[in-house]
Amino acid sequence: MRKNTLIKLLAVLAMCFLIGAALVSCGEEEVDETAKTIVGVEFVGDDLVITYDDGTKTTTAIPAAAECTHENAKAYSLVDHGVRGVNDPGYAESRFVNGVILNVCNDCRKAWTTEGVLHVGYETVETAATCLEPAYVATVCQIPGCGEHFDKHPEGEIGGHVYVTTIEGDYCTGGTEVKTCSICAVGTEGHEIRTTIEATADEGFDGRHTVAEWTITKAPTFDEKGTIEGQCTKEGCLNKTVIKTLEKAVKMDNANGYTYLKSESSEIGKCGDDGIYVYKHDATGETFQVEVLDTSAPGEIYHELNGVKMVSTDQVPAGEELKYAYDYLTKGVINFANLADELSCYKAVEAHFYCTAKHDTGEECGKDIMIYVTKAHTYGGWEKVNAADVPCAKDTDYKRTCTVAGCDHVETKTFPKENCAPVYTDVLYTSNDGTDVVFDASKEANIGKVPYYKGVCKHCNTAMYKLVPEYKYEEIDAATCQADGMGKVTYKLNNGDTETVNVVLAQFAHQITVNGVKEDIKSAEKPENADVVYYADDAKYAGLIVVTNDQKAAFEAGEKVIGYMHCDCTCTGCPAHDVTVWVKKNAPVAE
Repeated sequence: MRKNTLIKLLAVLAMCFLIGAALVSCGEEEVDETAKTIVGVEFVGDDLVITYDDGTKTTTAIPAAAECTHENAKAYSLVDHGVRGVNDPGYAESRFVNGVILNVCNDCRKAWTTEGVLHVGYETVETAATCLEPAYVATVCQIPGCGEHFDKHPEGEIGGHVYVTTIEGDYCTGGTEVKTCSICAVGTEGHEIRTTIEATADEGFDGRHTVAEWTITKAPTFDEKGTIEGQCTKEGCLNKTVIKTLEKAVKMDNANGYTYLKSESSEIGKCGDDGIYVYKHDATGETFQVEVLDTSAPGEIYHELNGVKMVSTDQVPAGEELKYAYDYLTKGVINFANLADELSCYKAVEAHFYCTAKHDTGEECGKDIMIYVTKAHTYGGWEKVNAADVPCAKDTDYKRTCTVAGCDHVETKTFPKENCAPVYTDVLYTSNDGTDVVFDASKEANIGKVPYYKGVCKHCNTAMYKLVPEYKYEEIDAATCQADGMGKVTYKLNNGDTETVNVVLAQFAHQITVNGVKEDIKSAEKPENADVVYYADDAKYAGLIVVTNDQKAAFEAGEKVIGYMHCDCTCTGCPAHDVTVWVKKNAPVAE
């Protein structure tokens, strides 16, 4: 809101208070957008003087009220009060902004101004001590929108911090207790107190948590681990639920703090029995029972042959479930029931072996176990199922076929998509209409062009390209009309070495100025320029070619002779010099 508009609104407000009954509907009148703007309000004696932007003034008498104490007065800010910031205008003259207050008594309607004030207050408040300042009694500024406490009178000391406690970690396993003051800001002295919580070493399942009762949530088997859970009973423990792992049901001590003690099965001695197994925790001596179930299929019992788990069955299993016996033949531990049957990769043959597994007693099982065995397949090489598949574009299916006569077994495998792995050479290329062209870095014509390396993916045979790294040209000696120049190109090879190639900058042609235009001239010193002749008496070259005295006779006779021209080249470092040229006299023009 503009200042003039603010003064106008405040003045209208004051007038509403002053004129009384005559202005009862003042706040309801529609604002006249063409009305004059109030630019000043002042009190002269008992009169209110309002000045408008056209220079006119209105004077209104302020009715007096006898014996009014003006206790029920309201203060309105005509000029804001407060404290200037360092970067605020006027700070150099005064830090404080003295305000102008319009006071209006609600009892007698008398109005008056107070100038040169910062705050105006009529209410005293008491504020309790905090961690930032002591308790104090102060006056509250009553100017609308301010509410600042001023004329503070401190009492006592600064109050203490009000802390909220949180825990990082856990009381049982260790962590940090963090106390944070809810009043002061980060960085204030004493705002945060961090105390390390040492892990307690009370008697318990793992020396930290104390668990009174464990529940088996997953029983271990001969193939899989199990789990137990319990609730920590320590006061202050945040992570109440404790989960521990039980090792597989093996028949030996394990290295994870649990010791297998015994099987209470009624059929001790068979491999893979169901039963109740007792575990003991080494650290605490706790024991608990776990029911271990045989995980084999119905009718199967696990046995071992030289440390390899075998499956006994009275039926011929299908396909890949057959146990290959080829590797065991040389060990002499497999007996074939019918030696007339040929061991092959596509026919199951009945055989027997003696179980070598150890039981709880330490004795070897030794049971005669019947199995069905085959010989391992003999495969050829892997080949694509779809010859059009590109290994780098998607997962590719391959197959291989058993080469044994009479066997039609096919094994398939999917090879995951590969990243292109191009093999680059150190040959430089450039592009000419999309065609790869060998790039010669030593040629002056290639200065400014960008070369690249060309490679081929070793997986999918796709051509790939990359810019030559750190390719840079720099001039060593500039070419002139008298001598070649020299530059060099440097770039990185694929092995990281830096390659340097010299570039010959061709000598410029000499120039003369003919009728204000530069024109190249050919020096007679170069054999390839022997057929270039300039006509000395031609109007174009008149005065530009000089023929020496010893050549004038031959020149006049129409012969080609050596003459001189003054070179006007502007190439860098070119000195003033003459150039030898072949000169000839013009043939006479027929009349």
